[in-house]
Amino acid sequence: MAKYTVRNSIVDAGGRLDEAEAATASEIRQVEDDQGCPLPASYREFLSLCGRGFKGHSVLASEDIFYPDMLGLKEELQRELSSGDINDPVRTGEYVVFMAHQGYIFYMLRSDEIDCSVFGYSIEEPERGMVKCAASLADFMLEQFRDDRSFSN
Repeated sequence: MAKYTVRNSIVDAGGRLDEAEAATASEIRQVEDDQGCPLPASYREFLSLCGRGFKGHSVLASEDIFYPDMLGLKEELQRELSSGDINDPVRTGEYVVFMAHQGYIFYMLRSDEIDCSVFGYSIEEPERGMVKCAASLADFMLEQFRDDRSFSN
């Protein structure tokens, strides 16, 4: 069976690849520099397909996920953290923080892709720690795209 990809999640959610705006190679390098660690292949795929969003759609408008809005998210989360288990993995570069929801929920992937799962952390509920949200970035994005009614045609 073929691996489920971010490309699949866009199409399966009703999106059109011809409306996706890719991040440039330079912008992807800038994201990697901003994160301070290598980007997982699945996140590189996301950026190279739709890293700047989608023409004619306000998809995920309340999220900081597209370039350049996602720049600085890891640093922002690190500033918010004062203690807890999440502190070390984020600070040591084990995670790529790729999305923030309204500045208080942060979503991340392991930078080494040992576990391609998406994890979330809420600064309003630090006692919960990191919570697994999806088995992969593709699965997470499929859910996000399907939940956003402005996305599908």
